[in-house]
Amino acid sequence: MAAVDIGLQTSELYGTSRLIDESGHGEKGDFILVPHPTTDPNDPLTWTYKRRGMCLAAVTFFTFFAGAIISGPVAGWVATSQETGITLTQLNYGYAISIMFLGVANIPWTIVANYYGRRPVYLACAFGTLLCCIWTAEYQNVHSYYAKSAIIGIFCAPYEGMVMTIVADLYFLHERGLYMALVFMHAIVGTDLGTIASAFISGTGVLNWRWCGWIGAMAFAVSFALLYFGFEETRFFRIAQSDPDSAASSTMPSTLAVGGDEKTKSLEPAADVEPAQPVHRAKTRKEKLALWSLPPPNVRVTPMQCFKEIMALFYYPAVVWAGCIYGINVSIYACVLSMLPAVIQVPPYNFTAVQLGLTRFGTIIGTLIALVLSGPLSDKVANAMARRNHGIREAEHRLPLFTLGLIVMPGACLIFGLCAAYQTHWIGVVFGEGLSSFGYAFTSELAMSYVVDCYRPVAIESMVGVVVIRNFYGFALTFAISPWLAASGVRNVSIALAVIAFGMYCLTLPMYMYGKRMRIWTSTRFPLAGRKIM
Repeated sequence: MAAVDIGLQTSELYGTSRLIDESGHGEKGDFILVPHPTTDPNDPLTWTYKRRGMCLAAVTFFTFFAGAIISGPVAGWVATSQETGITLTQLNYGYAISIMFLGVANIPWTIVANYYGRRPVYLACAFGTLLCCIWTAEYQNVHSYYAKSAIIGIFCAPYEGMVMTIVADLYFLHERGLYMALVFMHAIVGTDLGTIASAFISGTGVLNWRWCGWIGAMAFAVSFALLYFGFEETRFFRIAQSDPDSAASSTMPSTLAVGGDEKTKSLEPAADVEPAQPVHRAKTRKEKLALWSLPPPNVRVTPMQCFKEIMALFYYPAVVWAGCIYGINVSIYACVLSMLPAVIQVPPYNFTAVQLGLTRFGTIIGTLIALVLSGPLSDKVANAMARRNHGIREAEHRLPLFTLGLIVMPGACLIFGLCAAYQTHWIGVVFGEGLSSFGYAFTSELAMSYVVDCYRPVAIESMVGVVVIRNFYGFALTFAISPWLAASGVRNVSIALAVIAFGMYCLTLPMYMYGKRMRIWTSTRFPLAGRKIM
C-alpha cells in the first residue's frame, strides 16, 4: 500500500512503523525491532528464544486442551443422553452456554490481567478447568450440566483472546504472524483432536464418555505445573519513545531476523544524545514464581477504568470488523459440523460415530495447511510491501491475503452443501468440510494479527472485543442452526452461507483502502488518545 501523507509522524500512529532501515531495500535489508527492546533484563523481548519459547509452550498447552475439553465431549452426547436422561437439545443448550461465557468472561479476566498480570489469570484458569473436568466426569442431571457448562466457559475463556496478547508480549512485529498462527493452530486442532478422541472413548466400549472428563483433569494438572514453573509474567511497561527511528539507531545491540537467519547488528550509542540508562535488576527465581505482581503506581489503573477501555474498543472499526470476520467464520464452520451428522450418518453414506469422528482429520489437515501459510506468508507479504513502501510497515499490509479467503470459504460452503444435497461420493462432503476449516483458520488468524498490529498498547482489550463479538455469533447460531436446517435443507443453507461469507469478506476492501484513516481517527480517541509509541 502506497504511503499516504497523514500529517502524523510514524511514531505517532500505532500500526504504522519503520520496519526496514533506509539502506535495506535489497534481500539483505535489516529489520528495525518493533517494539524497541530495552536494557532491562525483565523485558520479555530481551529474553532468549528458549526462555520465550518455554512461556509460549506452557500457554499453548493450555490452549490446546481448553479447545479439546470444550468441544470434545460433543462426540459422546448420545451415550451421555442415554445414561443421564439429558436430551440432545438440552446438551446443545449447555454447549451454547459455554460458548457465551467463553466470550463475556474475557472482560473480567482482562481486568485481572492488566492489574495483577497474565500469570495469575492462567494459573487460576488451569486450576479451575481441572476442577471442571472432574465435574464433567461426575454430573448426573441437567441442572448440574448447565452450571458446569457456564463455569468451564469462564475458566477456558483466555484460550483464544489473551493468548494472542502473550505472543505480542514475547515477539517483535516481524515475527508475530508465525507465532500467532502457531497458537491459533493449537486452539483449532485441539478442538478437532478432542472430538476424535471423545468419539473413540465413547464409541469403542473400552471406556465411557465420563473418561473425557478424567483425561481432561490429568491434562490440566500437567498444564498447571507447566504454567507455574515455565510461564513467567510477560506484562512489561515500556518507556515511551518519542522517535522510533532515532531510538532504533541508538539503543542496545539488536537481534535481526532476516530470511529465517539471525543476525546481530551492533549499533553504536550516540553519546551526545542517549541519556544514561538506569541499572535494572533481574528478578530472582522466587520473584519469577510469584503468583501475581502489581503494576508501578504511575501506570496503575482502576478496574472501572480498564472496563471503560474495553467497552470503548467496541467502537473501533478494526475491532468490529475482525470480530465479524471471526464470528462469521465460526458460524460457517459450526454450521458445517452441525450438518455433517445429518448428512453422513444416513443413507447413502451410513457412517458410524467413530467414522464420523475420523472425518475431523480432514479439518485438521485444512487447519495445518492454513496456518502454515497464513503466519509465515502474511509476514513475508507484509515485509515485502514494507520494502516497497520505503521501509514503512502498515498494519493493512496483511490484508491482501484475504483475497484467498474470499474464494475458499464460499467455495467450501458450496462444495459441502451441493455434494451433500446431490449425494455424490463422500470424499466431496469431507473435502468441503476440510476446506471450510482452511478458510476459517486462514482468515481468522489474519484478522486477529491485524488487530494486534493496529492497537498494540490495548491489544488484550482489543482481543476481548473480537472474541466477545465472535462468541455472540456462535451463541446465536447454536440455537438457530437446527430449525434453519430443518426448514430449508442442507442445499439452501449452504448456498446462503456462501453468499454471507462472500459479502462479509468483501468488507476487507474498505478496511484495506481506509484502514489507515480509521486508525488516525481512533488514535485521537479514548483509550488511545494521549498514548505514545512504546
